[in-house]
Amino acid sequence: MSGISLQDGQFAKMPLEEAVVNRDCNYLCGAIMDMGVARHYYSPFCGSSTLRRLEIGNQITVLKAYQFSRCNALNEVVLPIGSTSFTQIDKGAFNSDSALVNIDIPTSVTNIGEYCFAGCPLLEKVEVGSRSLPSSRAETTDDGITIGEWAFSACDRLSEVVLGPNVKTIKAYAFSDCPMLTVLTCLGVQPPVADKKAFSDTDAHHCTLLVLEGYGALYSADSVWKEFLVEECDLTGVHQIHSGSTAVEVERYDLNGHRLTHPVKGINLVRMSDGSVKKVLVK
Repeated sequence: MSGISLQDGQFAKMPLEEAVVNRDCNYLCGAIMDMGVARHYYSPFCGSSTLRRLEIGNQITVLKAYQFSRCNALNEVVLPIGSTSFTQIDKGAFNSDSALVNIDIPTSVTNIGEYCFAGCPLLEKVEVGSRSLPSSRAETTDDGITIGEWAFSACDRLSEVVLGPNVKTIKAYAFSDCPMLTVLTCLGVQPPVADKKAFSDTDAHHCTLLVLEGYGALYSADSVWKEFLVEECDLTGVHQIHSGSTAVEVERYDLNGHRLTHPVKGINLVRMSDGSVKKVLVK
């Protein structure tokens, strides 16, 4: 790409609706430097009003700061779930994307930068490192995922968050000012280390925290997680409901009490023939 000069917002001036990025494109994003200090981040994608779909290829290692921020039509972002090299989403990469509804961040990403998805008003569901569900006694690996300051702050419609077993650190204000957050699932045996202000201005007292069976006491003893409505439930997947039991499923409901005729993505309430009720996370 030597010899090509791209200006801030240059792609935003084109009627692009879909972008597939298969190689690291550091040349697409950077910062104006002044005496060694970054004064202004720039990206040719920033501010696009037509880009609707973005697919990131398996060879990508880092999404740079503010690279796809303020893309007001972007409602589908496909990150490389099977990648082992994609490890970082830099500061503000998807900041203020007003059409984005959900995001699934793969386990390979160990650092979610500050303000990454802040101010996305339609964002409803976030999954971080949860694609492979653990067993009921799963252990985390040595590599941990850090969610940076303000990463998902001020997302007015964010109602459900699923944190995989490798989420170890949640920094200050990461999920602040998310008034609709009602279901938070933690798949880790050990509670993630969350800053005391990680959920500032988010009503934890009206948010159900779903954890693995047998580990509710650990979360209830934590100074941050104890503020939530901690509930233990089966998080091993719908295909394991009958394991070790002769009871069979007789009815299924969503969290709003509506009866379901088949498994629906999210938390399902399943009533068994022995009268027991299980909460099951359906992927």
